[in-house]
Amino acid sequence: MSELTQEEIRQRRLARLAVMSSGMSSPSLSPATTSAEPSNALFMENGSMLYTPSTPVKNYPMDIDGTTPRKIEAVDMDTTTPRKVEAMDTDECAVTPSKVQSTADNFYTENFLYSTVTRILRISLKPEKSCIILSSVWPSHPVLTNISYMESNCVVLTVSDLIMEALDLIMYSVDKPTELFQEGSQINCLQYLIDCYSRMEEHEKKYSKKCSMSAVKELLVKIKTELCAALALLLEGFLTEPVKKNYYNMLYEHLKRHTLPSEFFFELVHHLEADTVRFKKIFSPLLLVIRKESQKGSVSDSSHTAALQVLCDLCECRTGASSSIRPFCNLMIKLGNWLVEPLTEATGREFAKFTFLGPFLCTSLFAEDDSRIAEKLQTSTSESRPMVSSLQQELELTRNLLHKVFYALLANSGSREATLQWIAIALKRNEKRSMINVESRLVAGDGFFLNLAAVMHQLSLKIKLDKVDKFYPFHPQSRICSSVANETKIRVNSQESQQWVEQLNQPESGHVWQECKFPTECWFMTLHAQHLAYLPAARRHQRRMRALKDYQKLVDEMQNTETEWSQTPAARRNRELIAMWQEQVKKLLLSKPCAEAALMDEKLISNYMHFNSMAAELEMQTLCPEIMFATSSSTLPSKATALFANYPEWYVEDIAEFLLLALQHMPQIVARTMDQMVMTWLLTLVCSANCFNNPYLVAKLVEVLFMMNPAVQPRTETLHERLLTHPISQSSLPPALMKFYADVESTGAASEFYDKFTIRFHISIILKSLWQSPIHRETVIQELKSGKQFVKFINMLMNDTTFLLDESLESLRRIHEVQEAMENRASWDQQPEEQKETRLRQLATDERMCKSYLTLARETVDMLHYLTQHVPDPFLRPELIDRLAAMLNFNLQQLCGPKCKHFKVKNADNYGWEPRRVLDQLTDIYLHLDSDVFAQALAADERSFRFELFEEAAVRLERALIKAPLQIAHWRELSVKAQRIVLQNQKRELDFSDAPEEFRDPLMDTLMDDPVLLPSGKVMDRAVILRHLLNSSTDPFNRQPLTEDMLMPVEDLKLRIVAWKQKKE
Repeated sequence: MSELTQEEIRQRRLARLAVMSSGMSSPSLSPATTSAEPSNALFMENGSMLYTPSTPVKNYPMDIDGTTPRKIEAVDMDTTTPRKVEAMDTDECAVTPSKVQSTADNFYTENFLYSTVTRILRISLKPEKSCIILSSVWPSHPVLTNISYMESNCVVLTVSDLIMEALDLIMYSVDKPTELFQEGSQINCLQYLIDCYSRMEEHEKKYSKKCSMSAVKELLVKIKTELCAALALLLEGFLTEPVKKNYYNMLYEHLKRHTLPSEFFFELVHHLEADTVRFKKIFSPLLLVIRKESQKGSVSDSSHTAALQVLCDLCECRTGASSSIRPFCNLMIKLGNWLVEPLTEATGREFAKFTFLGPFLCTSLFAEDDSRIAEKLQTSTSESRPMVSSLQQELELTRNLLHKVFYALLANSGSREATLQWIAIALKRNEKRSMINVESRLVAGDGFFLNLAAVMHQLSLKIKLDKVDKFYPFHPQSRICSSVANETKIRVNSQESQQWVEQLNQPESGHVWQECKFPTECWFMTLHAQHLAYLPAARRHQRRMRALKDYQKLVDEMQNTETEWSQTPAARRNRELIAMWQEQVKKLLLSKPCAEAALMDEKLISNYMHFNSMAAELEMQTLCPEIMFATSSSTLPSKATALFANYPEWYVEDIAEFLLLALQHMPQIVARTMDQMVMTWLLTLVCSANCFNNPYLVAKLVEVLFMMNPAVQPRTETLHERLLTHPISQSSLPPALMKFYADVESTGAASEFYDKFTIRFHISIILKSLWQSPIHRETVIQELKSGKQFVKFINMLMNDTTFLLDESLESLRRIHEVQEAMENRASWDQQPEEQKETRLRQLATDERMCKSYLTLARETVDMLHYLTQHVPDPFLRPELIDRLAAMLNFNLQQLCGPKCKHFKVKNADNYGWEPRRVLDQLTDIYLHLDSDVFAQALAADERSFRFELFEEAAVRLERALIKAPLQIAHWRELSVKAQRIVLQNQKRELDFSDAPEEFRDPLMDTLMDDPVLLPSGKVMDRAVILRHLLNSSTDPFNRQPLTEDMLMPVEDLKLRIVAWKQKKE
């Protein structure tokens, strides 16, 4: 900037003062005008002005070290009166002994005041090192050029004048001390004011005793006030051209580096808070700069929290009589971008990107949010774990700061409602995140919601559940009711739920809606925030990992067949595909460690576990409060309460799904943080499957118990021990699992046939572990002996064993065929390439399915083995024994018959195929059930039973040393007994072949032993219809519902059949 003339400086000053005098609403913050009045020397008692004496005094140099006496022109310290200095009547201000002290003490005080001003403002009237020279301001006044002056030349200068003149020289003069100010003029002014305030604080500390004098104290207060006033004017742009962006950037840098005295900033806020218009005008740009700076940060460097820390500090700034007002919180909610109207269908993404708080919450470890994280994690494996821990700690620091910001916004009454509304809108616009397949471009990122959920977890940490209104999701004024209304409910459909809510709103219902208080709103919005946070992010990561495997598989397949297509027209296209797939693999590999670092965070998992424990407790209080201290099955709920039935399904499902993920990846955290309430919740719901419409929800709860098994997850020993010792587990879990085993035969889903095998596999593993506990074993035995559900359970167990073994053996047969064909290289090479590819693909499918089926079959056979060993009698029931014998005979024929050689495959262990083990267990089951009834059932199986088959099995058992000689002898005795009955049956069948039609069962065409009448009017043998009801609860003739208690005995027909038999015999 070119140097201005003295007249230009004067004109600019007058113009500026004219603007301020006409535009300032607070006179205490406006600059003062100056006037020169001849007067006698006088120091007013109120400290408002300090005049130079009228008698000549010695000319003291203006040295700032404070060692020489000095005088200063009149310094106005009054902060309440107008700046204009009125002409004083010298007669009324005559010096009297009571008002004027001429002692050395008075002279010393005046010199200290003079020294204080010059030292703090760093000003001088003559050239001094590191000072601002004021001698050129009023060259026509000898008082400024020469301390020796006449009384008529006295000048009155206020503190405001001195500050303003110093700022003028800094901004416009080329003679400013460049060694103090190295940057542009605006920054110079800001730095000067900050330095002045800092020097004042140092001065107060250094001369604390002198500064306690009233005159000095009033002067310091005046300086503070005028420095704040000057800073306010500077920020508003009155002292310079309109403020530029770099100006607020510099102010932000001072706040970030803590080089701006905190008291200085607080004084500025205190003086401006009453004028909301000026406050907003001055500080809104600062908040926007902070927001912009937050977008530049990254967790990969240590400065990522700088902008957030500044915002946090501003939020902690309090004013008001009781320090209850947070002016910056009030200012934030008035910003134009506090909330934004949606512009496109990507409402969730817009919310995170354009709202004021959005960028602060977007800090994350995901590669799509910050590519610098991926670059930083590209290190050796030995360094990755410490680096990941460091990044997680940095992110936790960010979340703690975010919590402080949100806590301040919510603690401040003026911003609480707007902040709750902000959170509610964030949830509403991103509710699609909970969908299975959501377009990520439409919703906020995973990092945004993980941070928001973490903040909400901390806000809800100290909330007591007795303060939470459990009806809030359905409250007319609820912020989440619209989302809840569209969700699938636990036990009712949408129409029933709507009717129930409408009934609650009726006066005659007796229900009174409670006031929506903060604990309730905060807790439920936390529940909904975490619903949109961790699980959607985890599912997205799982989809990416599946895509990674698929892309890698495509690359491998294409590269392995390169010799076949390299010379074809498709070669170029195939190479382009390989390059494209490899690029996708590279991107997914880069994102993998980032996502794992973000999701596998111990602190994050612990917070989720804590809140899920609270959610489980609330659901327990809603479903059955007394169950929290349950000791027996009598306390289990018989049906769901209306409130629990109307809760969204995901209230339960989210807890179960999170437990599954945590048990799979971080079981040690679950073992450490899972409290007894979650265990009670889990067991209660598993044992109360009647409270749910969706069987897959119960299946997910069962899967959680499955994951707690040490055989599945070795690091869950403590959890499993707690499971075994829980009262509900000991009394109710085994019967509930057996009932559910049968109930999942029909789930209503298109994939129910295959789904049931996975669910039953989980149940069989759990039952096997419970069997090791004496208490649970006794519970199982009692259920086997007395429980009606056990019959259906055994029937389904037999069905599964039959199907799984059959499918497994069929897969082994196909594998054997392909492997045998491949061994004959000459024949294999002659086959067309397309046929070979088809057979190889089928081989891969068969291998995968065989392994899966054999895994499931092994568990079902295991269960049959230990149950028949300890409790054989229930298996001998008439409706079960025939089917069980037929199933055993068929599988024995598969293993020992002429087709057994077709099941010999290479690397059988890879599929879990252990024929010796299967044969050993099957023959054990025969021996466990050995009895006359069982022998009759074996003999009745005309399709599969053959005496020669049993003898062949005995030879194999003996040759392979599978069983001891005594067991083999027992086996032969059973086969002889069954063969004897076969011969008897053949003679009996011949004798009864002419039985009347009314004596024969209409389905099996066999002679009835216990005829019963069906509601449809048909008569059937009881054993036949009961066997039918095990698989289908319908009348076989008209498909109407049918249960066992609807069967009516036909005694007269039974007596006639018995008499006819006796007659024939």
